[in-house]
Amino acid sequence: MDGTPLRVTLRALQAGPLLILAVLALVMTFASPYFLTRANLTNLGFQTSIVAVLALGQLVVILTRGVDLSVGAVVALSAVLGAIAAGLGGAAALAVMLATGAAVGLLNGGILVGGRVLNPFIVTLGTLSIVR
Repeated sequence: MDGTPLRVTLRALQAGPLLILAVLALVMTFASPYFLTRANLTNLGFQTSIVAVLALGQLVVILTRGVDLSVGAVVALSAVLGAIAAGLGGAAALAVMLATGAAVGLLNGGILVGGRVLNPFIVTLGTLSIVR
């Protein structure tokens, strides 16, 4: 029963995005001599690292049956406050950004746990509006 056409089709659909990415990388490798250079791959890594870290954080939230709508606004607020604190030095800017993210996270968690609000969608929507 493992080789039925329906199972094969479903597995192909499941692997679809990875196959599309592989085909796109193959096409770009032949289309441009600059695609597989060290500089381009480094640039690609730098550009995707922030989104990847946010996606991993959201993965944890989703796995625990929650939704956090305020992530983008918290990143923007942390970046703005970090830029303001950049005049004090890089370490101070990093500390301000981490403290901002932690404070908003504690606010969300405190309202969810202490306030007995059952729906994280509502709490993080409110936090999104406040942080914006």
